[in-house]
Amino acid sequence: MPSPEPVRPPVRAQLALPFTVDSVTEARHRLGDQLEAAGVNRVTVQTACVIVSELVANGVRHGRGGARPALEVAWETRGDDLVISVADGGGASLPVVRPPDLDSDSGRGLMMVAGLSRRWSYDTSRGTTVRAEIELV
Repeated sequence: MPSPEPVRPPVRAQLALPFTVDSVTEARHRLGDQLEAAGVNRVTVQTACVIVSELVANGVRHGRGGARPALEVAWETRGDDLVISVADGGGASLPVVRPPDLDSDSGRGLMMVAGLSRRWSYDTSRGTTVRAEIELV
């Protein structure tokens, strides 16, 4: 009789981070530490860290504080999935994946998020919230 798979502890956090580049590092380290402590494999931890880094960087770069005094960064496990979300005050444009411009130093973040995640979406009902979902392996 095969032994049952070990039960992974839930992973959940909600952070209020300033609209600064240091928030990218803070979110990445916090998420990575939690996932590693929960026994998630290294490749999946790295994937999640790339996604949270890109979403927070976009929030810092494009989001306005508006009604939000800080970036709202959250993640939680839902069954075998991890949902990562970043909310900011909204920006001048909607978050969309654009073809890369080879002459530009930016503009590839959401393309990477879309490629690495199972699905991603955004909501603009209160500022802008971008979510990405990955399978925990």
